[in-house]
Amino acid sequence: MRILLLSLLSVPLLCDASDDDSLRQLDALANEVIALNITAGMAIAVVQGERVVYAKGFGVTDVEKPMPVTADTQFFIASTTKALTALAALMQEHRGRIDLQAPVSRYLPALKLAAGLDPREIRLMDLLTMSHGISDDGPVVIRTAYTGEFTTAQLLELAALHAPNPSGRAFSYGNLGYNLIGMALDPRQDDGWKPIVEREVLKPLRMTRTAAQVSRADGDALAKSHTLDDLGVRRVTYGKQDANMHAAGGHVSTVRDLARLLVMELNEGRIDGEEVFPAEVIRRSQTQQVSQDRRFGPIKRHGWGIGWDLGRYEGDLIVHRPGGFQGFTSHVSFMPERKVGVAVLVNAGGPAATAIQVVSAHAYDVVLGRNDLNQRHARIVEQVRELRARRVQNAVKRRESGKSGKDSELVDFVGDYCNTALGTIRVSRRLSGLLVTLGIMESAAVWLDPVQASFYTDLPSEEIVQFRRSAGAGPATGIHYLDTLFDRCR
Repeated sequence: MRILLLSLLSVPLLCDASDDDSLRQLDALANEVIALNITAGMAIAVVQGERVVYAKGFGVTDVEKPMPVTADTQFFIASTTKALTALAALMQEHRGRIDLQAPVSRYLPALKLAAGLDPREIRLMDLLTMSHGISDDGPVVIRTAYTGEFTTAQLLELAALHAPNPSGRAFSYGNLGYNLIGMALDPRQDDGWKPIVEREVLKPLRMTRTAAQVSRADGDALAKSHTLDDLGVRRVTYGKQDANMHAAGGHVSTVRDLARLLVMELNEGRIDGEEVFPAEVIRRSQTQQVSQDRRFGPIKRHGWGIGWDLGRYEGDLIVHRPGGFQGFTSHVSFMPERKVGVAVLVNAGGPAATAIQVVSAHAYDVVLGRNDLNQRHARIVEQVRELRARRVQNAVKRRESGKSGKDSELVDFVGDYCNTALGTIRVSRRLSGLLVTLGIMESAAVWLDPVQASFYTDLPSEEIVQFRRSAGAGPATGIHYLDTLFDRCR
């Protein structure tokens, strides 16, 4: 049976955790994190050299319809997608189909930018290295990541509403550069980047359970999104459909598939004894292109490659690309000098987003045989426990502050609110508060501050919704949401 199992897996070797006493410590930590009730599920994979030495799931895909998480459970991986999009762009350049040193205007001639920005002076490579000088705040990012209401032609017009970045042409992390590179890969059709990434990256790596369409996910094996509040871990609206899976954050994947990506990266394009990508392309993606100075949990970042963050963890170079969105957090990283890589996925945000950082770090500690593993383990559990307590405490305060709001006033807020750049927000009544809908994005809103007519949303990001009313009473005339004013239009 073991021989049959190994023959079916799309990895060179899969060792069960029980085969290695040191890896059992990952089991223990993952089980403790699940027991802390900060996420519904978690999946972890560890690779060494050409081998996958650990791939396992914990918890459930859905607290309302529990199915066990496995190494083949599909999670939304958010901004980890950037590594896949970047590799597809590099391969297109390698084949001579695109010139990454060319100006954006060559591939997106209809692109409109704000005053002070010129698409003839911004290279495609500047988009990939996030040194393009355009602010991430604006309608292109919101429409692609949240509402799903857009066409390529519309986005190229709306890009003019993104102001110049205050930091100029220095590295500035965001989605817009990858949204634009996605359009440049195939400007002839909306979402043309999706088949290119599949053809250039997913198929060569045989990442068969990774897709840029939620509709292609595997039903019950798809992890659902969750949040944590004073009521515990609970389901929230799954914020992704095919329409808002975008080039900066738009795939579902599994730790087993991501382990294949890691094996390839650690071996400069080789996997299963074959060269699937040219070594020079992979080395280039891992080479620093621009500087950054940010901290990500225990990692001190110093640079950005092409699709990857570069940093140090306890002195070791670590190449990584995390992601997070409405009820999901992902972490994919590797140490090229140590030939070790880790992938961790959870279907929750909040404290789980921090937990995933320390769990991935602990995986390195275990595999590399660092000292004081028990003490490190205990500190991680205590840190996550404290984060959970603060999260619940804040949720209780919010719920208590909103009790003075009168449900009879909710009718004053029901209606449609329009904004030329972002579309129409529809506010409707629901059993316990309001329902706010903007394209695909949908969230419950409950009282936060009755005096200010503000509500907090049911999304893990907890965006605040604030209504405007004449003289502080009567029907609302507008709504302030996502840093944007929408005027009542019905």
